[in-house]
Amino acid sequence: FCRARQKLKPEALAVLNDTLVTAANAQIAQRRWRDFRVLAVDGSTARLPNSPAIVEYFGGPRGSGVPLARFSRLYDVLNDRVIQADMAPYRTGERELAASYLLDAKLDELFVYDRGYPAFWLFAFHHTEQRHYCARVRHDFHAEVTAFVADGVKQRTVTLTPNPTSVRQCRDYHLPTDPLRVRLIRVELDSGEVEVLATSLLDQ
Repeated sequence: FCRARQKLKPEALAVLNDTLVTAANAQIAQRRWRDFRVLAVDGSTARLPNSPAIVEYFGGPRGSGVPLARFSRLYDVLNDRVIQADMAPYRTGERELAASYLLDAKLDELFVYDRGYPAFWLFAFHHTEQRHYCARVRHDFHAEVTAFVADGVKQRTVTLTPNPTSVRQCRDYHLPTDPLRVRLIRVELDSGEVEVLATSLLDQ
């Protein structure tokens, strides 16, 4: 049984999942937000069995000797459905896995990211592909964000200019380095913490 199981291609499971999701979308009414399908991206890591082949392929933190895999999934928030899930070597970045989802994205999909994901190059990729996003950003993500928090306003459309590191990353990914227009939204949580969302949806 174990030998037979090893012959099962992981790609087959991905195709079966795509078939199931497509059928569900066609036969079950889909909940949406303002005509958008809301898709959240999340990632994690998981410890793997410690065998030479697994260590060689997946790797892990430097000096730890423990093999880890990088997991990522694309989740339909309003319909409680996993659209795509990936498992990659530990050295693969969460942002790179998130960017791969854009290659099959549709115009009516809104990607949602937590604050570990935002990067100028990822936003630039969204703008290049004409796909929308809403991302929680750190207060020090950009000078415009810092100023926005200090001013205390509810929302503002700003222009983000890439710093030298962002310019280099964009060039590495063959992306434009033009400044980006984004809308910043202030959300005050019950805990008193101020959350800042950056979105490509400029229409208030």
